[in-house]
Amino acid sequence: MFTEELILTTANLNAVEVVIPKLASQQIQNAATLLTNYIIKSLGGVIPIVKQPSSNCMLHINVGATEYANKLIFPDLDADGFIIEFPNTNNIVIHGGSDYGTEFGVDEFIERYLGVRWLFPGELGECIPIRQSITITNITVRQEPVFLMRTLAGLPGLQIGECRVWSKRLRMRSWPDSRLWCEHNIGKTIIPPKKYVVSNPEFFPIHNGTRYLPSTNSAGVWSLSKWQPCYSNEKTITEAVKNICEYFTNNPSEQCCSLGVNDESGYCQCGACLNAVAGKTNFLGLANYSDQYYNWINKVVESVLTNFPNKYFGLLAYSEVIQPPSNFRLNSRVTPMITYERLKWIVTDIKNNDQELTKQWNFKSQSLGWYDYTYGQKYLIPREWFHLMADYYRFAKSNNVTYLYSEATPQTNYMEWPKLYISMKLQWNPNLDVETLLNEWYIDAVGAASATYIAQYFSLWEDYWTNRVKQTKWFKSCLVENAQYLRFYDTNYLSGLSTLDYNNCEALLGLCLANAGTEKQKARAQYFLDTYHSWSASLNK
Repeated sequence: MFTEELILTTANLNAVEVVIPKLASQQIQNAATLLTNYIIKSLGGVIPIVKQPSSNCMLHINVGATEYANKLIFPDLDADGFIIEFPNTNNIVIHGGSDYGTEFGVDEFIERYLGVRWLFPGELGECIPIRQSITITNITVRQEPVFLMRTLAGLPGLQIGECRVWSKRLRMRSWPDSRLWCEHNIGKTIIPPKKYVVSNPEFFPIHNGTRYLPSTNSAGVWSLSKWQPCYSNEKTITEAVKNICEYFTNNPSEQCCSLGVNDESGYCQCGACLNAVAGKTNFLGLANYSDQYYNWINKVVESVLTNFPNKYFGLLAYSEVIQPPSNFRLNSRVTPMITYERLKWIVTDIKNNDQELTKQWNFKSQSLGWYDYTYGQKYLIPREWFHLMADYYRFAKSNNVTYLYSEATPQTNYMEWPKLYISMKLQWNPNLDVETLLNEWYIDAVGAASATYIAQYFSLWEDYWTNRVKQTKWFKSCLVENAQYLRFYDTNYLSGLSTLDYNNCEALLGLCLANAGTEKQKARAQYFLDTYHSWSASLNK
């Protein structure tokens, strides 16, 4: 073990190699390549990836379960957790609770020792300090995520694009590897219309006295919104169990199935269903179907578990079923995702009510998740609330919330990337200091001399969305509407902005560009200004 620190330079880099297991997965191979690429970008030189370590190397960086690493004893780790260990003079080990954990350990190594930051997607968002040497301190690093599920939905190019790469570097998982499946799925997998609309029309709801039967569009795609199965019909339980068991049989590696309701309400109004919800209204002002739905869920899950005892289930505590059941607990294998836009916490009463809802769910469910709306693309201006995010993630941590999922759908430009950067950092560890994270982001993005201007620019938007917007008729009408998310499709949220606000934005970004540091920082500052010109020109200011 090196005594305190090891210093790597271009001169001694030829005596360093990255070692991977002989049967390394593609994910481990990619992680090792990532590590070598960033060492080379930062320091220069060449560093090989090998499966059989050389005896004459000064240092072996073991990535994953190498032959050497397998001789060591590591503590139990969450699947996404990792440890960076320094067992002796010649070896560093990056070991994860799974391949994901090892990959995230490599990301930490690159950030911690090379000073690399991934500010936003793409090459322009990479901040790579060019160094004469790299100092690696002999201190064991062990990290595990506070929230087991950390997923931002709707990132442009989610499956193969730059956003997916960027979010992985910040230790997020993307669908389908997000650890809990919780999307709208009743109509897709559980009671699919294609299978039952002819043979069992009674499975479908009564709407205004008439049986609603889902139809297909011109492309043959079945309607999977604005309806729910009749949860009073016991036969739907039998069929749901059959279909879920078939899903697990056909997908043996899958550990979770979503039981999420279809989107846009459409609950059954037959006599039995109306009797079940008579006189019950939830805090959204909607008919409260929670007791009926969650009783149905428990019966389905208990039957499935007799055949597949180790499986899990996610669902959406959403709309008519947002509140917990009144007098029974949810099966311990089911995780509800409480679905709400938590920017609304800027109103104290709403914040208190949502916190109370989470506490109520704690009495009725063994594990909890939060589903949020951090849009993004659906708004015409940047939406920022860095400090409020920290507040609600810390509350979540203290109240048994371990799964996070958010509809992010950011703009394809870089209008509001600090928000998602801060969000992802806090989802890993909500105790991180927001001011420190932001200051680092600003300095890395545009340089120390320009950081104050870009900070003021984003602070303007944070102040607007956490303070000033509350005075707009748009926001007040959203409160009257009392929906789960703010009315993004109504552009009257712009009404609180003035010509002075836009002039300040342009002036601050102009000063940012004029004072930016390196050529790459100038390019980022120019991009921020160009992006501002692009979206602001489309507004009726």
